[in-house]
Amino acid sequence: VQEFIKGLKSGFDHVNGMALQQTQGEKRFHEEMDRLERYNIPFSIIMLTIENMDEISFRIGHMAAQTIMKDFSNHVQKHLRIIDSCSRFELSKLMVILSGSNIERAKIVCTRLSIELSRVEIAGDHPYPDFCFSISAGFIGVRKGDQLAELIARAEQKQDMRYEFRVC
Repeated sequence: VQEFIKGLKSGFDHVNGMALQQTQGEKRFHEEMDRLERYNIPFSIIMLTIENMDEISFRIGHMAAQTIMKDFSNHVQKHLRIIDSCSRFELSKLMVILSGSNIERAKIVCTRLSIELSRVEIAGDHPYPDFCFSISAGFIGVRKGDQLAELIARAEQKQDMRYEFRVC
């Protein structure tokens, strides 16, 4: 319990070391929104989801599934620029904020991530050969006045702006 509370206070997910969306990720969103509104510097959001995380948790256990999420987030972070951010959004989701990137750039990054991530072993040192990880990625360009919750819903719903791929 103390470790959990310590993790909440630190602003980082204690399991995977990624910024907690409610703290660092949300703060980053507001910083980028401020840049957009003041200086017209665009930014975009990519939502990455391990679609079968519940099945993975059921088959190998919650902690092992969280280790997979940590490995997944580490792989994502490796393919981003230093000015971009990646934070945990829910148990099975990551939110990527692409600073200074319009919707066209978000599409390019999303395409590249789908290609690069489909080549790696997400489970790292804990391979589970019977598993394929179903990943979906949605992206959206942010406009002045947009709200985070609405953006995430739109990124996850737009069929023409989604990628789905498997990592086996």
